[in-house]
Amino acid sequence: MDVNFLGIVRVTQAFKPLLKKSKGRIISASSIAGRISFIGAGPYTAAKYAVEAYMDTIRQELRIFGVDCSILEPGVFKTNLIDKDAMKRRVEHVWSRMSDEQRQEYSEEYKEFFIWAWNDAMHRMGSEQTEHVVDNYYHAITARFPRCRYRCGWDSLLIYIPLTYLPTEVVDAVLRMLTRQKVFPDAAMDKKNA
Repeated sequence: MDVNFLGIVRVTQAFKPLLKKSKGRIISASSIAGRISFIGAGPYTAAKYAVEAYMDTIRQELRIFGVDCSILEPGVFKTNLIDKDAMKRRVEHVWSRMSDEQRQEYSEEYKEFFIWAWNDAMHRMGSEQTEHVVDNYYHAITARFPRCRYRCGWDSLLIYIPLTYLPTEVVDAVLRMLTRQKVFPDAAMDKKNA
């Protein structure tokens, strides 16, 4: 939250007086995770939702001063953020901080499946064409009429944004399908079978 959201707030607030005088632009990178929630990404998703809300507010507040505000909403791109080893380390770090009871509730099998499913989905759907993000940044900076939102990547445009218009239950089912969820925490299965 400190970097993914509060950093944007601090920088924007610091430069707001200069932006008003110069009729400048604010361009913030959010994520498709600011529009749709992914299992296992709660803090990241919360920060990106906060960025979306903050930028929507700032855009409305500063428009009367001639300041344009744009949000970039990249889908999944094959960057260091989705590195398979880094993901495994993040999960192992969280796992090591859990109590024995929590680890038993989820099970080692579920932990390993979660790591596999996350990495599989991110690398199956992730794009190596990061120029889509760069091109959108360039447009937001140089265009005479920049857009309020830039959806970057085919997954953002064709899967995730359309999902936001569907009922929550349908979205949950589609996301489970995309992550091929077939292993569940032991405690969830115990309650389901009771």
